[in-house]
Amino acid sequence: MVGACFLVFYGCSDDDPDIGGSTVLLPGVGVGDTDNLRQQVSLDDRYIGELRIEGDSWKATGPRQEISLTFAASGLASVRQVELLLEPSPDSAFDLSTAVFEPVAPLVTLPPGAEIAGNNQLRIGAATLTVDLAGNRILGTLTLKTSSSFNAFVRAHITVRLLSVGPGVSQRDTYEAGELNLGVIVN
Repeated sequence: MVGACFLVFYGCSDDDPDIGGSTVLLPGVGVGDTDNLRQQVSLDDRYIGELRIEGDSWKATGPRQEISLTFAASGLASVRQVELLLEPSPDSAFDLSTAVFEPVAPLVTLPPGAEIAGNNQLRIGAATLTVDLAGNRILGTLTLKTSSSFNAFVRAHITVRLLSVGPGVSQRDTYEAGELNLGVIVN
């Protein structure tokens, strides 16, 4: 049950992106060298063979629109815990307090399944308390909304900064952004 401790996620935050007025986002702000983000990465490690973000485009044309990212994996072996750390950019493009991660059974998490981490990052994760995950499967879907200042000219991205997966807290395969180059461009 040590893995159950991993499930404690709190989506509560006092951070309100609308406090202090609405920031106007400029077209293309925050994209930089992330134009070549990929949606699939081969890992071929002990507990995971591949991670991908399902879909081929993510569009938003205005404020408070939902963006959904579905995470899937293949080559899973003996996995009981999955954690992802995501970083949207520009900072003001998304309202992280609206984030909800819905895992696919047998994975579970405490609602909303997403936690705002420092430095404009979002931690999502889930665990299974009954069986090991093996083979290919959908892990779950993250849904979040664009900020009140988002418009059709904003080009934003959501980058996977960290993937950690394995049977327990001390047995994990961990990958950082440089190894993954995984994410999506919105617009």
